Amino acid sequence: MNAKTALCCLIGNPVEHTLSPVIHNTLAKLTGKNLIYVPFQVDNQDVKEAILGADALNILGLNVTVPHK
Repeated sequence: MNAKTALCCLIGNPVEHTLSPVIHNTLAKLTGKNLIYVPFQVDNQDVKEAILGADALNILGLNVTVPHK
């Protein structure tokens, strides 16, 4: 990871159980992509702020899971 590492994430609640980071980070490593995928637990009342924050941080990708779908 460095200053050029792209950030992708998942927002939802709960997210502790998700296998998405294992899958996406493994695929990134296998394909030589400089990115990291992390889950963020976001409460219902904070979804708008989370999306605005993702945009402000120039997050490359944002997946959304329950209950925010």
